[in-house]
Amino acid sequence: MTRPPFLFMPANRWVSSFGKIRTDETLTATPLANYNKMVPPVFSMDSTASRSRSATAQKPQAVFAKPVLLTASDTARTALVKVLRASLQHIVGNLEVADQGTSPETVHQLRVAVGRMRVLLSAFRKTIDDKERLFLSGELKWFQQQLGPAREWDVSIEQVLAPLAKQEQSSKGIARLRELANLHRTAAHHHAGNAIHSRRLQRLLQRLERLLALLPHGEKHGESSAARTSRAWNTQQRRLAQPILKLTHKTLKARHVRTQALGNKVTNLDDDELHKLRIRVRKLRYTSELFCGVWRKKGNRKTTDRYLACLKKLQFALGSAHDSTVAIRLIESIRSEAGTECARDVDGICARIAARHAHDREQLHELWRQFVKIEKFWKEK
Repeated sequence: MTRPPFLFMPANRWVSSFGKIRTDETLTATPLANYNKMVPPVFSMDSTASRSRSATAQKPQAVFAKPVLLTASDTARTALVKVLRASLQHIVGNLEVADQGTSPETVHQLRVAVGRMRVLLSAFRKTIDDKERLFLSGELKWFQQQLGPAREWDVSIEQVLAPLAKQEQSSKGIARLRELANLHRTAAHHHAGNAIHSRRLQRLLQRLERLLALLPHGEKHGESSAARTSRAWNTQQRRLAQPILKLTHKTLKARHVRTQALGNKVTNLDDDELHKLRIRVRKLRYTSELFCGVWRKKGNRKTTDRYLACLKKLQFALGSAHDSTVAIRLIESIRSEAGTECARDVDGICARIAARHAHDREQLHELWRQFVKIEKFWKEK
């Protein structure tokens, strides 16, 4: 099946734009290399990946997140720089791939990267200026939402309509639905492509780069000396200098309690509430994966691995249930376009998806019972 293309700019669009830092309300031509003494650049116009793609002329592959190694000896500042750099590399890596040609996996990895970045900013909220954090979180949420429709159509086609088309190759109704779905999918990818190449996203990334460049030196860009010696700023600097262990314990405990409070009602949750639970489980998983290295050295590697494995299964089951709900909504949205001759096929497809959704919910109940009993890997105080 032909992949719907993005409305791409030239291949060097991103790397040439990333070489600039936004220092005020206008964009200046200050190269990121000027900040090399503060922090290594997160991308390169002549990167190994780019040279490899040019040499082999193969279809570019989505970039997956690399693990971040945090230790109990890290300060909050050191940990924040590590995870911020890794998250930015994940985002920029997939944007560079998107310029060469995209796939559903590229869109998915972009959404994962942005989601991880949002969880990161939330976890370190006490160590980042509130105004800056809220701006970055809001813009990241905007970008994630622009990619959402493309991801939804990708999943509905690849995991629902494509398998059904193989099973019932003679069904004209399913073929018609698949054709219409692909048209909507292409439009959604075009919308995502416009967001990817927007000036708004460029400015967001430049703000993230600036935060990363200034963090190691405890600087706050654009503020006066008086502001930098204020009580709030001094409190933030003290928190950044504290060992990461204290921050990880508070964050993990709070997110575990919040997730469990909603999950204990799993048998009575409607689809909207189930989606909220999915978001909480995802935040807890990302946070646990981020901070597990701090506690893994204390002789509880197996406990950590079991906890993460249980979260992963739980997130997958919740994601599958959510995908079924979204698939029914999208298919119903194109019912009128398909015509009355496809009404029977639409009803049949929705009934199959509903049955899968019911199965996912049954599986979810068992997985939740396992999660409630699982031992937490961090030390309770």
